[in-house]
Amino acid sequence: MKKILLFTVIVFIFCIDLTAQARIGRTESQIRSEFYSKTFTLSTTTGGKAISWEDGTRSVDYILNDQGICYMCMVWPANQGILNFMVEDYNKKYVIVSDKDWKMYNENGILNISLVFLDNGKYFFFYVENK
Repeated sequence: MKKILLFTVIVFIFCIDLTAQARIGRTESQIRSEFYSKTFTLSTTTGGKAISWEDGTRSVDYILNDQGICYMCMVWPANQGILNFMVEDYNKKYVIVSDKDWKMYNENGILNISLVFLDNGKYFFFYVENK
């Protein structure tokens, strides 16, 4: 039974779609159309508004400016196993700056990615454009 459970967890982790969740520079409608199968929630923040979705493995918040352009993204892994998997994945895909920081180079420029640990025990990845 333990082997079946372990196998299920491993398969589940490898099935997680970790393709660049950050959509910095994209509009709300572009993000919604790309993730058309997700159910979004809308909220207001001090920096504008946010659209968010979750799928059991993580939740993702896209922070939009007054023009409706995403300028910041936060990805909240659902548990420690997902967090560790994401760190390993980032270490393979992006330039490692430190134990908790990466640089992602793409067609739109450079994104800084930071892993943030909060005092309440929660953690998230913070994406912002490198200026």
